Amino acid sequence: MLRPCRGILRAGVRGTFCMSQGGRNRRHSRCWSSLPQSCALFPRHRLWHPGRGLSTIAKENSDGSEVTVNRYQQHHFIAELQAKTFSDKDISDAFDRLDGNKDGYLTVEDLEGFFKEFAAKRTLHLEDAPRMAKTYLAKWDDDKDGMLSKDEFKRHVISLGGEVHPVIYQLSACLFLMCVPFGIIVPFEPQLVQSLNITAADFGMAQGAMFLTKFLVNVPVTDVVDRVGSKPILVASTALLGLSMGGLSMVTSLEHLIVCRVIGGAAIAGLAASLTAPFIAVQTPLNRARSGAPFQQAANAGIALGPAIGGVLSGYCGMEYAFAGVGGLFLLTAATNAKIYNEINPASGSKHSNPASLFAEAFSSWSSVLRTSTEVRMLMGTQIALTAAQGGTSLTLMPLLLAADPLNFTSFMIGALVASTATLGIFVAQPLAVFADKYGRRTALGLGTGALAASMAAVPLLGSPALVSGALCCQALGQNLLAPAISALILDAMAKKDPSQMTQAMSLHRSLSDVGMVSGCMAFGALGTQYGFLAGYEASAGVVLVMGLAAFLRIPPAPKLS
Repeated sequence: MLRPCRGILRAGVRGTFCMSQGGRNRRHSRCWSSLPQSCALFPRHRLWHPGRGLSTIAKENSDGSEVTVNRYQQHHFIAELQAKTFSDKDISDAFDRLDGNKDGYLTVEDLEGFFKEFAAKRTLHLEDAPRMAKTYLAKWDDDKDGMLSKDEFKRHVISLGGEVHPVIYQLSACLFLMCVPFGIIVPFEPQLVQSLNITAADFGMAQGAMFLTKFLVNVPVTDVVDRVGSKPILVASTALLGLSMGGLSMVTSLEHLIVCRVIGGAAIAGLAASLTAPFIAVQTPLNRARSGAPFQQAANAGIALGPAIGGVLSGYCGMEYAFAGVGGLFLLTAATNAKIYNEINPASGSKHSNPASLFAEAFSSWSSVLRTSTEVRMLMGTQIALTAAQGGTSLTLMPLLLAADPLNFTSFMIGALVASTATLGIFVAQPLAVFADKYGRRTALGLGTGALAASMAAVPLLGSPALVSGALCCQALGQNLLAPAISALILDAMAKKDPSQMTQAMSLHRSLSDVGMVSGCMAFGALGTQYGFLAGYEASAGVVLVMGLAAFLRIPPAPKLS
């Protein structure tokens, strides 16, 4: 007996089923986790049901031709071709593997041989192979001569490889739900500092404690995601973050604040790992910046809505009630994520049995990543500089600068400004990602560095709310261009040198981001306390400019696809 899998309709995938143990096709009743995962771009639970055959792959047109191909299955098909970096050589090699008689054209017979292997891997009936071959030939045969030339093959492979996987948008929705309550507390931060009677350096130390904890938890949490899957970590981390935020309503000293931040750091590490693992699985070299853009847009949307809500709440309730409400919202978000998110990075087990071996393996992998190339080392250094500047300015000095003379922003005004810059990020993230993918991520790195450093340096020099707001908007533009470019360039470099280390490279990327946040919050916070906001902002801008331009000059221009 067939039964629909829970949550499949929520993911927008029709016709995906699993067999109950009592089904007549008992040989297909194994659980998802025991099925082979031969494709990194397509999760195990998106398998086609063997009894349904091609009905989950393509729909027939009125004339009987099968040319409408399911988007999820297209991404799976591209991965099975092993186009790797999508260079001319890799695509040509993939074509030659399919071209059985080496005549320079792919026929139904050539594709049929490939799809027989494809069907065997995916527990499909072998008799479906001819129908799959005809479907893709009809879809990609532009001149309708009954054969697929190398140019036609290359054109469609590149086109499809550049599309963003639909799962990215589901993950982005989860991120949005987490960022909304996190942004609500931003307008209350100056009030929190005043109520605890602490300095900017003390507040920076508390922020640094959060990111130091995140750095330490980053190492084991990657293995935990492998053990139990990404969804349980996503839900549990969101709930833990709710406890951290709710605890802020009861803090009475700097020590209490640090404890809440430490708990929050552990939760954020879990959230980052649970979202990064599936992201790496579904992106390609052709769409890395655009695959990351929905995450940036979701975060900006949540950050825009959160402070706006916080600014409104500041006029109706006290700080303690706001923090308690945010904690409750995170718990509600955890329950919501448990309902809307379908697991796409299921548990795969772990070879580590104790924390010591886990840390040793992680540090060994990180060392291997850093030895990959000078390009990777420069990019990692730029990431440290970027996050240090963010931690020192946006997370530490900015709320205090806005609330001080001569700007005198109220909590409502701070919330409205943060919401405005985040809203700007929503609209520019995707166009900037398209720009990076089209004109080169190296170009995006250089332009983003210049824009971010210049606007950051200008913020403390401008004495009116309007001019400061304009500078912060320019800072948001530079950040939305620079941060995704760094991540994409790191993945590009690892894909060329050692694709097996891509996950560890992003784990190191997250950990070094935490190092930057810790050092930035503490160093630039102390600098701002001792020498004023101007010194803190100018030092942050200088660090970004030096490291960003150094990486830009070191990275060679990427060859364009012909």
